[in-house]
Amino acid sequence: METRFGSLFAELAEIGRRPDGSYDRKAWTPEDASARQWFQSQASRLGLACEVDRNGNLWAWWGGPGAKAVVTGSHLDTVVGGGAFDGAVGVVAGFAALEHLMRLNRPPRRPIAVVAFADEEGARFGVPTFGSRLMMGQLEPAAVRRRDDGHSTTVEEALRAASLDPDALGADEARVNRIDTFIEVHIEQGTDLAHADYPIGLAESVWPHGRWRLSLAGSPNHAGTARMRDRHDPMLVAASGILGARQIASDDAVFATVGKVAIKPNSANSIAESVDLWLDLRASSDVILDAALEEWMAAVRKAAQPHTVDLNLTCESRSLGVGFDRGLREAIRELAGHRPVPTLSTAAGHDAAVLASSCRTAMIFVRNHTGINHARAEAATLEDCAVATDLLAAAFLRLAIDEPAEGV
Repeated sequence: METRFGSLFAELAEIGRRPDGSYDRKAWTPEDASARQWFQSQASRLGLACEVDRNGNLWAWWGGPGAKAVVTGSHLDTVVGGGAFDGAVGVVAGFAALEHLMRLNRPPRRPIAVVAFADEEGARFGVPTFGSRLMMGQLEPAAVRRRDDGHSTTVEEALRAASLDPDALGADEARVNRIDTFIEVHIEQGTDLAHADYPIGLAESVWPHGRWRLSLAGSPNHAGTARMRDRHDPMLVAASGILGARQIASDDAVFATVGKVAIKPNSANSIAESVDLWLDLRASSDVILDAALEEWMAAVRKAAQPHTVDLNLTCESRSLGVGFDRGLREAIRELAGHRPVPTLSTAAGHDAAVLASSCRTAMIFVRNHTGINHARAEAATLEDCAVATDLLAAAFLRLAIDEPAEGV
């Protein structure tokens, strides 16, 4: 399995790699298109029926689309400057597991699919888990179509350029109802497995999380002539917001990050006219998340008053906390045999969490030796990835090929 996984992973890892070793496969770009072509070529090589759904998600079916399907996969897009493993591990593991099972010459009794959900990261248009949430009916298509990437390209235009129909975006109830079980393999986004020296783990839950855009409007002026007392400088309020995010955070309950700022006119000798900053907020419960957001906004409002800066907060995404199916998790753990498989919670969002409200879902985490994610330093060994892929194949065998066992 290690050789099969490594060969497939090496092919995908060539796509979108930058000179510094990081990746840029934002959704609906040429790099993303190349990765999607790679997916389609793997489906064709294995004789799988490949389709693109109304939301741009890619599906490769063994046995053809049908009811009570067992599905795996993740995503192919990356953040700007991301690593090789986030998302890619799950898609590659899916193809490697299916290839292994197909060689057993035992046709599945249930449909099996590998899926690559579109624009999971939301790096280009600010809509994370784009494909899965649209499929589930959790996003308003008209609002999504209008979103732009900050460079005058809207989602609608990007989809048309990718030969997709933006007017088709929306809930796909028939497809959702086909899925009985979804298992996502993903690199761990932390160091718990590395510290405990386990190659894989199973997810128990995903923290609630969201992304908010704070828009600050001041008065543009000359940096060398405007008196300090006369300035209405939104940069000062933005600085308070960035520092305030750190002040509301804690390792055990709240993660708060400002990782993106847009300044107008972004000139070294000008007082800014406006500043937009994005707050990424995650917490161990929805109540704690809401309280942290209110605490942060109260501090920002207080900082804005002496500078006469107007502010507006917009929620760009919000996901409730999710618990994964315990019965499925324990069934997968049993398949690991004598290998210890710890249970983890995560503050990162995933397509599996989006699907959890409609079907049984589970996540298999692969040890990340650096603990770094969304950067080129994220790292997993082929050996650990193969362990996760073997477990995924065993789950497919139990759930979709062998005669059904009670409770599985």
